Amino acid sequence: MDLFAKTIEYVNDRCYVDGVLQNTNSTCTTAGTVALAILLPLILIGLALFVWWIVTLVHVLTHPDVPNRVLWIVLHFAVGSISAPVYHFAAKRPYEKSKHSAVKPAAE
Repeated sequence: MDLFAKTIEYVNDRCYVDGVLQNTNSTCTTAGTVALAILLPLILIGLALFVWWIVTLVHVLTHPDVPNRVLWIVLHFAVGSISAPVYHFAAKRPYEKSKHSAVKPAAE
Protein backbone atom coordinates (compact mmCIF):
# COMPACT_ATOMS: atom_id res chain seq x y z
CA MET A 1 0.00 0.00 0.00
CA ASP A 2 2.92 2.39 0.58
CA LEU A 3 3.99 2.14 -3.04
CA PHE A 4 1.66 4.93 -4.16
CA ALA A 5 2.74 7.29 -1.37
CA LYS A 6 6.48 7.16 -2.13
CA THR A 7 8.23 10.04 -3.79
CA ILE A 8 11.04 9.16 -6.14
CA GLU A 9 13.57 11.82 -7.10
CA TYR A 10 16.59 11.63 -9.33
CA VAL A 11 18.95 14.46 -8.42
CA ASN A 12 22.63 14.83 -9.39
CA ASP A 13 22.79 11.24 -10.68
CA ARG A 14 21.52 9.91 -7.35
CA CYS A 15 18.22 8.21 -6.60
CA TYR A 16 16.19 9.28 -3.55
CA VAL A 17 13.06 7.47 -2.34
CA ASP A 18 11.14 9.46 0.29
CA GLY A 19 14.25 11.58 0.80
CA VAL A 20 16.54 8.58 1.51
CA LEU A 21 19.50 8.00 -0.80
CA GLN A 22 19.33 4.58 -2.48
CA ASN A 23 22.42 2.47 -3.10
CA THR A 24 21.19 1.35 -6.51
CA ASN A 25 19.44 3.22 -9.26
CA SER A 26 17.03 0.35 -9.91
CA THR A 27 14.15 2.13 -8.12
CA CYS A 28 14.57 5.27 -10.20
CA THR A 29 15.07 3.30 -13.40
CA THR A 30 11.94 1.25 -12.76
CA ALA A 31 9.88 4.36 -12.02
CA GLY A 32 11.11 6.03 -15.20
CA THR A 33 10.37 2.96 -17.27
CA VAL A 34 6.85 2.64 -15.87
CA ALA A 35 6.19 6.34 -16.44
CA LEU A 36 7.45 6.08 -20.02
CA ALA A 37 5.39 2.94 -20.66
CA ILE A 38 2.25 4.74 -19.50
CA LEU A 39 2.87 8.20 -20.94
CA LEU A 40 4.23 7.31 -24.37
CA PRO A 41 1.04 5.59 -25.62
CA LEU A 42 -1.06 8.43 -24.18
CA ILE A 43 1.07 11.00 -25.98
CA LEU A 44 0.80 9.07 -29.25
CA ILE A 45 -2.99 8.76 -28.91
CA GLY A 46 -3.24 12.49 -28.17
CA LEU A 47 -1.10 13.32 -31.20
CA ALA A 48 -3.21 11.08 -33.45
CA LEU A 49 -6.43 12.71 -32.17
CA PHE A 50 -4.96 16.16 -32.78
CA VAL A 51 -4.04 15.29 -36.38
CA TRP A 52 -7.51 13.79 -36.91
CA TRP A 53 -9.03 16.98 -35.48
CA ILE A 54 -7.03 19.12 -37.92
CA VAL A 55 -8.10 16.93 -40.89
CA THR A 56 -11.77 17.11 -39.97
CA LEU A 57 -11.56 20.85 -39.27
CA VAL A 58 -10.02 21.45 -42.69
CA HIS A 59 -12.77 19.34 -44.25
CA VAL A 60 -15.60 21.27 -42.62
CA LEU A 61 -13.97 24.61 -43.45
CA THR A 62 -13.31 23.81 -47.12
CA HIS A 63 -16.69 22.24 -47.95
CA PRO A 64 -19.42 24.90 -47.68
CA ASP A 65 -22.21 22.42 -48.47
CA VAL A 66 -21.66 20.27 -45.35
CA PRO A 67 -24.94 20.04 -43.40
CA ASN A 68 -24.92 22.06 -40.16
CA ARG A 69 -21.55 23.54 -41.05
CA VAL A 70 -21.59 26.32 -38.45
CA LEU A 71 -22.52 23.86 -35.71
CA TRP A 72 -19.61 21.59 -36.63
CA ILE A 73 -17.15 24.48 -36.67
CA VAL A 74 -18.33 25.62 -33.23
CA LEU A 75 -18.12 22.06 -31.89
CA HIS A 76 -14.61 21.64 -33.25
CA PHE A 77 -13.43 24.63 -31.27
CA ALA A 78 -15.62 24.04 -28.22
CA VAL A 79 -14.80 20.41 -27.44
CA GLY A 80 -11.52 19.96 -29.30
CA SER A 81 -10.26 16.54 -30.35
CA ILE A 82 -13.40 14.73 -29.20
CA SER A 83 -15.28 16.34 -32.07
CA ALA A 84 -13.05 14.69 -34.70
CA PRO A 85 -14.39 11.12 -34.46
CA VAL A 86 -17.94 12.38 -33.94
CA TYR A 87 -17.75 14.58 -37.05
CA HIS A 88 -16.01 11.88 -39.07
CA PHE A 89 -18.69 9.25 -38.49
CA ALA A 90 -21.75 11.53 -38.24
CA ALA A 91 -21.12 14.00 -41.05
CA LYS A 92 -17.98 13.37 -43.12
CA ARG A 93 -18.59 9.76 -44.13
CA PRO A 94 -22.24 10.31 -45.12
CA TYR A 95 -21.19 13.49 -46.98
CA GLU A 96 -18.51 11.63 -48.95
CA LYS A 97 -20.87 8.71 -49.68
CA SER A 98 -23.50 11.09 -51.04
CA LYS A 99 -20.93 12.77 -53.28
CA HIS A 100 -19.60 9.47 -54.68
CA SER A 101 -22.99 7.83 -55.16
CA ALA A 102 -24.23 10.44 -57.62
CA VAL A 103 -25.25 8.91 -60.93
CA LYS A 104 -22.74 9.81 -63.62
CA PRO A 105 -23.81 10.11 -67.22
CA ALA A 106 -22.81 7.16 -69.39
CA ALA A 107 -20.30 7.88 -72.13
CA GLU A 108 -21.62 7.00 -75.60
